[in-house]
Amino acid sequence: MNMRKLLSIALLLIAVLSFASFASAEYVKTAYEDGSLNVRKGPGTKYEVAGWVRNGQKITVLETDGAWTKIVVDATGKTGYIKSSYIEKEEATPDARPVYALGAVKTKYAQSTVNVRKGPGTKHAVAFSLPSGAKMRILGESANWYLIEAEDGKTGYISKNYSAIGVKGETTANVNMRAGAGSNTPSLGVLPKGTDITLTGITGNWTEVQYKGNTGFIYTKYVK
Repeated sequence: MNMRKLLSIALLLIAVLSFASFASAEYVKTAYEDGSLNVRKGPGTKYEVAGWVRNGQKITVLETDGAWTKIVVDATGKTGYIKSSYIEKEEATPDARPVYALGAVKTKYAQSTVNVRKGPGTKHAVAFSLPSGAKMRILGESANWYLIEAEDGKTGYISKNYSAIGVKGETTANVNMRAGAGSNTPSLGVLPKGTDITLTGITGNWTEVQYKGNTGFIYTKYVK
């Protein structure tokens, strides 16, 4: 094999490795759960439409040209341009994202308050108090105590006897309830805007919910 051929192979390998280094897998994120975008033949609306891509579909980014990004739609192999503002970086696996349960203070009487302590037990000093119904994030547990974070950011321990998992919420749009914390997981059905749900936890950008006895995940943007 002569030197010219060796040089050609080397340059080809460099090109392939460079492409692998800069290409990245990401997702399309539109304003609506069931939205879609035109994929154009060039970086602008003056270019012809080459295809389309749906909200939540996985794409591979090839290069960015200002406000427009050249992509490949993984499901169809279609190559073209979409606006960069509609691209969301690929989510990490749930184990690598913040995960916590959602709960509320539960008391016998509506006007009661509950002490939140500096440690898991009544021997520990009181850090602050929360009223009945106050929402909280449950970060961990120790025996009969939850480690919680209040809405104002204060942390401490509260007895499980005065805690309830889940808070009331509702959907803010017609939205898919999915089997996992990701737009690439199966849909369990579409919940109409204003549907009453119970919010039970947070995994990254997704909220775990319960609806009619079923558990699923909704993108947090679409619940309140």
